[in-house]
Amino acid sequence: MVHELEDSLTTLMTIADDREFLRTYIAFNVRFALRHKLALSDTATSRELHDELSKMALVQAAQRRIDAIQAARP
Repeated sequence: MVHELEDSLTTLMTIADDREFLRTYIAFNVRFALRHKLALSDTATSRELHDELSKMALVQAAQRRIDAIQAARP
């Protein structure tokens, strides 16, 4: 799952338009959550995934971009 997220975020971060980025990011998150629903509902797996994601600079960069987009909205 971590590799899938990293690969997808690499592609998403190349989208220059903020609206398109946000729309695509949300759509990806929904598809990812549905595809991995059972694994994500397992507490140990979810905790392990969260720990790995907290270490990924790409996830942090994506979150900073999302925060900036939300802050710029009226």
